[in-house]
Amino acid sequence: PPGTGKSTIAQVMARKAGRSIVYAGGGDFRDAYQGSGKAKLDALFAEAKRRKSIILIDEIDGTSSRLQPHNSTQEDNRAVKALITTLDQHRQDPDIFVICTTNYPENIDPAIMRRFKTIEITLPDYQKRKKIIDYYLKQNNIA
Repeated sequence: PPGTGKSTIAQVMARKAGRSIVYAGGGDFRDAYQGSGKAKLDALFAEAKRRKSIILIDEIDGTSSRLQPHNSTQEDNRAVKALITTLDQHRQDPDIFVICTTNYPENIDPAIMRRFKTIEITLPDYQKRKKIIDYYLKQNNIA
C-alpha cells in the first residue's frame, strides 16, 4: 500500500550495501518515439554499472502494465518489451542490482514479475509505529 516506506527501504538497502542509487520513475521509459524508451533504459543500466549503483525503478507499474493486444498503445507494449529485454541483457551482471517498487503488483506484466523476487511491505501496526516514533524521537534528542 502507499506510504509504507518502500522507496526509503530501497535506499537503506543500497546504503547498507555501500552503493548509491540510480533512480528512475515508472513512467520514464514510455515514449512516443520507437526505441527511445529502450535507449533510456540502456543509459540507466550503463550509469548504474559505471557507478556500481543499485537501480531503483520507483512505481514500476507506470512502465510495466500488462501487455495488451487491444485497449493499449504501442507505446505501452514497447515499454514493457524494452524493460524485459534490458533486464535479460543484464541478468548475469554482478554489478547490476535492480529494486522496483509498486503499489499495484497485480497491474505488472507477469513476464516482468517473474524476473524479480517480491517482498510485500505492509503498513505498520500500532506497536511498530510507536517503535518508529520512539526511535526518531530518541535520535533527535526529543524523547
